[in-house]
Amino acid sequence: MGKPLNRPPAGEHNLTPTLIVRGAFDALAFYEQVFEAEELPEMRMLAPQGKKVVHIEFEIRGYIFFLKDEFEVARCFSPQSPEGEPVVNHIRVEDVNQVVTRALSAGATIITPVTEQAAGLKGKIQDPFGHFWIISTAIESLTPEENAWRQADFLARFGRLKKSNRNEG
Repeated sequence: MGKPLNRPPAGEHNLTPTLIVRGAFDALAFYEQVFEAEELPEMRMLAPQGKKVVHIEFEIRGYIFFLKDEFEVARCFSPQSPEGEPVVNHIRVEDVNQVVTRALSAGATIITPVTEQAAGLKGKIQDPFGHFWIISTAIESLTPEENAWRQADFLARFGRLKKSNRNEG
């Protein structure tokens, strides 16, 4: 089991842009070619059939970005979709429930309720101005082996969910 964690892992920022696209592999190639982005391969998670990206992390000039394909079942849409999101901000906080409660009382809408995922708690809101925020609290630091096991478990569960939406994968 990982160690308790109340701040981002070393080298990670508290606020990370998440780019949701159609064709994450092509997008990553573009960012590598144009901005000299470097993928952090230990953080790559693919959908069960390996055709779509659930999560990739890459770095440009010292800044981390998250990248994923759009997935209807997860309510993640690219800017090219009518429901699209040009960018989602992923912010790590000490108490995700407290921040989500404050956001709701200030006029935000819950898109995805706070749930336990991998090494922490995560929820998604839309602020009153239309921007989307993933708010998370890391509750433990995982070794690479633990991370790989959790990713495999997540993808197995994700694969069961996606059976209701056959065009994703």
